[in-house]
This record gives sequence, C-alpha cells and structure tokens, in this order.
Amino acid sequence: MKNYSFMAVSCFFFFLLASSPVLSSEVCSELGGTCRNACGQNEEPEAGAFEDCTEKQQCCVAGGAGPGLLQCCVFSFDAKKYGAANCGLPENNACPKGSGNPAPCSKLIFCK
Repeated sequence: MKNYSFMAVSCFFFFLLASSPVLSSEVCSELGGTCRNACGQNEEPEAGAFEDCTEKQQCCVAGGAGPGLLQCCVFSFDAKKYGAANCGLPENNACPKGSGNPAPCSKLIFCK
C-alpha cells in the first residue's frame, strides 16, 4: 500500500512540474499580436516572453495610433485567473490596469 501511495504522489509532483511552464507561458497570437523583429508604425511591443516568438522578436500588437484601437483590457495572463472578471473595457482608450488589446473581450481566451 505504501508503495502505491509513494508512486501516486511522485506522479502528481511530476505532473505539476511538467505542466507549470505550459500554463505560465504566453502566446503572442492569443493577444492579437504578431511576432516581428521590429514593430510597425501603428504597433506597440507587448511586454513578456512569448513562446511563438524567437528570442530576438517582439510581440507587436496594434497600438495607440488612433482612437478606437483598444477594445479590451486584460488584467492578468495567468491561466488561473482567466474568466470574465479578468477583463474589462478601456477608459479613455487606455487601460487603468493590465494590458490593452485591439480584439474584443468576447474573442480573447483570457476573458472566457
């Protein structure tokens, strides 16, 4: 019986170690961005490390070049906090907290 308990606990800890980098990584395309070597004129670089960008690339998202580009504020990119309470509408085309996104909140995985 003790052998099975030890084996179950060991498997559980291995699962936690193996899954934690996957849950905490960020994907540029989920933010509505594109991986580029340099962001364009109407784009802003998003802070963070993105698994779909190379080390020298930036995640470029549409930025404050004009009114109405910002449609959703994402408060956290932690998978544990995903849901409707994780997102909100911008105030005066700016996010009071979190990161702005050009996509509507209803289309973002962070808000579902």
